[in-house]
Amino acid sequence: MKRLLPIALLAVACTGPDTAPTIIIRSPANESIAAGVATISALFSVEDDSNDTVEVEFSIDEGEPVVVTGEDCARGCAITTAIPTEELAEDLHTMTARVTDFGGQSTDAEPVEFSIFDIPYVRSLAVLDSQESGLNGPGLEVEVHLLDDETAQWLGCAPMTEVQQDGVLYEDLAVPFLANEAGDLLLYKDISFNVVRVVVIESDNNEHCPVWPALTPELKSDVDDLYGISPPVDLSLLFSGTVEPSVLNTTGLSIGKGRPIGAL
Repeated sequence: MKRLLPIALLAVACTGPDTAPTIIIRSPANESIAAGVATISALFSVEDDSNDTVEVEFSIDEGEPVVVTGEDCARGCAITTAIPTEELAEDLHTMTARVTDFGGQSTDAEPVEFSIFDIPYVRSLAVLDSQESGLNGPGLEVEVHLLDDETAQWLGCAPMTEVQQDGVLYEDLAVPFLANEAGDLLLYKDISFNVVRVVVIESDNNEHCPVWPALTPELKSDVDDLYGISPPVDLSLLFSGTVEPSVLNTTGLSIGKGRPIGAL
């Protein structure tokens, strides 16, 4: 019995005590906004000095927990998984996470809060009788703009770079509306109470979406070709089908709302 004591002490000295793992939620970032995104990536940074393999259990808004496994975590590892947003409401959400090593020790991550929002986007469009002047090259520079009908305030625009041929219906598009010159996405919640007008132009001006073009209050200009202006449209109807502007140089214009962006 006396001979075993030094061996036991030596084993403890070599392996050391089993230390608790550490975990940080890297994605989604705290206070981040996922606008129009169908799938977000959950990313956890984990380290465990005593165990290579760990399990991370996380949940959103205290919902059904999800467990993912990380390996080779003794010197730090990144654990990722995809989270569909289809069941997440437009709202502020909280993610919590806990890492547990195979020694049975656990550590909770600092929770993060992130927001999910729907966005308006163009689904399809065809332009007719194009009169490209060539001021900015031979290609079409089609833009779809949204205006508040009551105040004529510019709400945002969608740059239709895929629309390059006259008389061709471009379908299965997912072109988000931009809200400002910085290129931030227009959020549906910010325009949900508006009655809007939809303006489709071919921009020959040097300033393009996301800038409101040099149009007069009558929506006319010498530097932009006007394809169509819709009558006032309530947002509840804007997303229900196609929008037919009163100037018949467009067809098949369809605007949707939701989360058309694949992943973030």
